[in-house]
Formats: sequence, C-alpha cells, structure tokens
Amino acid sequence: TYRLDPAATTKLEDTLLALGRVGDASLLPKIEPLLENPSHEVRALAADAMSRLGDPRVCEKLVGPLSSTVQGERRYVAKTFERWKPEPCYKAMVGRLEVEQDIGVRGPLYNAIVAMGGETSLDVFRTYLNWGDRFDQALVIIAIGQIGSTKGLNLLRPLLTSDNLS
Repeated sequence: TYRLDPAATTKLEDTLLALGRVGDASLLPKIEPLLENPSHEVRALAADAMSRLGDPRVCEKLVGPLSSTVQGERRYVAKTFERWKPEPCYKAMVGRLEVEQDIGVRGPLYNAIVAMGGETSLDVFRTYLNWGDRFDQALVIIAIGQIGSTKGLNLLRPLLTSDNLS
C-alpha cells in the first residue's frame, strides 16, 4: 500500500526506524523489498533496519545502495556500515573507495574498515594517504591513528616533512 500512496512515505520511514530497533530478524523478508522503493529515504532506512536486524551476511544486500546516484542515500548506508562493521562486506567497502568521490561517504567507510581490519587495513590506507584532497587525507590519517600501531605511525612519518607542514 505504501507504493501506491506516496503521502504515506513518512509513516513508512517512521515504521522502518522502529522496526530496526525491535530486534526481530523474522521481519527481514518484509523489509528487504523496500531496498527497491522509489524513495531514497525509504531505501536508506530499510538498509539501516536490515543492518540492525540481520547477521553480517545480510550486508551483501546493502552494498548496492552504496552505488546510488543519491548522495544522501550513499552517506546514510556508509554510516550504517560504520556503525555495524559487517566483516563479510570488508572487500566491497574497500572496492567502493576506488570510485567514491564523496568525502561524506569515504569517512564512514574508512572508520568501518579500520574497525574491522585493524593493522591489516594499513595497506588500504597507504593508497589513499597521498590523494590530492586534504580533507580526505585528514580522514585517512585519523583512521590510521585509530589503529594505534607502530606500523601505522611509520606510515605517517613521511608526512612530517617541512614541505607537508606548510
């Protein structure tokens, strides 16, 4: 009925927020079709609800919305991954970094990757440490700092040259 009544979208969004917090995984089959809803808000909230109800293998169904043309949807799903840290989607998140330009999506993905990969994620961050965007570089540095390892510190040392500090 929600597909037929666009005015009911707000009620559906509120319902998805509540369902995600109920903790009943039997609701997943009813929520999953909403990942195809015309409303990007509904799609994002369905992804969030599924992440709260499902085991980490469900994350593969949420990788698609990371490629949405709607910036807000990509950001919301990235923040869902940041909160959830679904290990089966580690490679998909790393892959998304190769094409994602939005720093609002990249930042949460960096945080999720570091939380799941720890020191092994340093190889991923090495690639993005020298990107031209200073804000993105700052997010990578923060993520490396969260690891708190000597290997990570050694990766950052070259940035402490006088050329980089000006």
